[in-house]
Amino acid sequence: MSTSPPVAAAGTLPWRVGERGVEVLLVHRPKYDDWSWPKGKLDPGETWAAAAARESAEETGLRVRLGLPLPGTTYEVANPSGKGQRLKEVRYWAASVIGGDGVLENEIDEVRWVTPKEAKSLLTHPRDLEPLKALVAHGGPQQTQSLVILRHAKAVPRKNWHDSEHDWLRPLDEVGSAQAVDMVDLLRAYGVASVVCSPSTRCADTVRPFLQTPICALQEQSTASQDRCLEPAPNVTWADPLSEEGHESAPHLLPGIVAAALSAEETTAMCSHGPVLPALVEQVSTLAQPASKQVRGILRDLRKDNLIKGEVVVVHMARTEGTLSTLDIERHPPRVTP
Repeated sequence: MSTSPPVAAAGTLPWRVGERGVEVLLVHRPKYDDWSWPKGKLDPGETWAAAAARESAEETGLRVRLGLPLPGTTYEVANPSGKGQRLKEVRYWAASVIGGDGVLENEIDEVRWVTPKEAKSLLTHPRDLEPLKALVAHGGPQQTQSLVILRHAKAVPRKNWHDSEHDWLRPLDEVGSAQAVDMVDLLRAYGVASVVCSPSTRCADTVRPFLQTPICALQEQSTASQDRCLEPAPNVTWADPLSEEGHESAPHLLPGIVAAALSAEETTAMCSHGPVLPALVEQVSTLAQPASKQVRGILRDLRKDNLIKGEVVVVHMARTEGTLSTLDIERHPPRVTP
């Protein structure tokens, strides 16, 4: 076997609720004559999650919102050199459909919505059953929702800022500006529809590229979608309790801000500062109780060590009879570093 790093690929298990209950979407690849999940290799420098959403759109013509991460698969494929085998690693997410026209343009000649039971019979490769089992075990993907937490990207250091009395005006530096641009595809992958943000310049600059990038600009691979920007731009709320100064003067306002974000039907992103985030994470822990020891450990680490500047954290939750619980947490550290 080759000693080269595994081929990196990502995909989704798109789902919907139809007349027969939960249905999942399979794709047929004529090149291999197989039925599988929509997936594909990562582009250079691309994150796994962004690749999963992009490949799903390219193969199905549908735009998806990533939900719970699911078990991945690792298997051998032919080495491009023609000599021996090489490992391929595929990571999967549950995904709900939030847009797109369904036009097939890329390597797929048929898609089919089927029940999980039908999918078990139709899937060509036994390895593709593992993420399906996990999806079913969660009791239905429609019961989950997500909250995205951001720490602002790297800013001009305080010691280099000329106006100490107006620290809230301190902007991002060159690395931070690149980190902010790099977040766009990741936030789109999780279907962020609204942003609640500290009004400080370094936070506003962090979310601005995402707020100003139209959906169609992210669909350049799809000629059928290039001329249409039908989805509305994300909403933004400037929340002073998320700023360092606002939180210091009125910390009692933070719980209400977090509760409102957790009650939203669509995915919300909250952008704040290092001194505020441990309290924010504490509120999430209180309002959406951890469902496992592993989740409790991640929340404890976030409160203790904080997020890295430019990090994206995705909290996946389920609501049962009005009670929220945290099922899983994903951490996406910044790929652009000093």
